[in-house]
Amino acid sequence: MIKWGGQLPIETPRLTLVPMQEEDGADLFAYYTEEIAHYQYPKPYGSPEEAVREILQFAEGDSVGSVLFTLRDRKNQFLGVTDIHGLSDREPEVGVWIRKEFWRQGYAREAVGAMLGYYGQKGYASFRWEADRRNPASIHLAESLGGVLKGTDEYENMRGMLLQLNVYSIPAPEV
Repeated sequence: MIKWGGQLPIETPRLTLVPMQEEDGADLFAYYTEEIAHYQYPKPYGSPEEAVREILQFAEGDSVGSVLFTLRDRKNQFLGVTDIHGLSDREPEVGVWIRKEFWRQGYAREAVGAMLGYYGQKGYASFRWEADRRNPASIHLAESLGGVLKGTDEYENMRGMLLQLNVYSIPAPEV
């Protein structure tokens, strides 16, 4: 079992954000599809074992400021992943992906909002969000959370696609 440096589950009315465990590898493999990965940096996993290796890498990264959270509904059904990177930075970066059958139901906003609130209470004033300019849902999510466009960036993802990113700063929610 992975030890996560004191991170507790984050609860919302519909979701529980739980620090990812090795047991989540099968869900990552099954649901992180080409369609979901299209505007993301990582590529889909080639096997459940490859997904577990990724989880273990992030667990090691926890000590340097990266945490992956599994999103589960009240029936403990896997809905997706939200993550935070750069916790040693002034403005950590956040991200999310949701299983396709749960798109457009507000889960991404609920999960990211809860994570921003959790880490905002730990002293972070704002968070970085990158959204490919061709991904209107991700842009809408950043803006719905109060994100302000701060610039643009480009880099190649693991599948060789050039990502064209809008870079937002999202303020921590008021408590």
